[in-house]
Amino acid sequence: MCFASMTGCKTKPPKVAHPYVKEYVASYKTGSVNVKDFLEHGEEFAIGADENGKAVFKDPQKAFEALVRDYSDGINLIRDEYKLGPITPRNFYDYMTYGYQVNTGTEESKNQAAFVTQVLDIYENSYDFDK
Repeated sequence: MCFASMTGCKTKPPKVAHPYVKEYVASYKTGSVNVKDFLEHGEEFAIGADENGKAVFKDPQKAFEALVRDYSDGINLIRDEYKLGPITPRNFYDYMTYGYQVNTGTEESKNQAAFVTQVLDIYENSYDFDK
């Protein structure tokens, strides 16, 4: 999947392995994701559940696109502080790891970086990537 901010990108979208099939219900087994918190950031971050009840985005591609489009300050902060390459639909694990660990930047960019981690933690649930 390519994004407006990723000039020249030729990456195909990953195949969703665990699609949204039902509404998400928090439990000991499936986790405790606050669905309303994500929706406050936009309808692209709507959360449902996969076949096993695990939280997934209803449309993970739209969620990733919105993340890149609307949370670039947080993404750039993580990238710059940890000297990472560009974030892509398949290259995001370091961004997921470091979003809560940033030490520089404004309060707003730090909040965005934390949200980047939260989104990517749900995003990865839709796929079977080799880490």
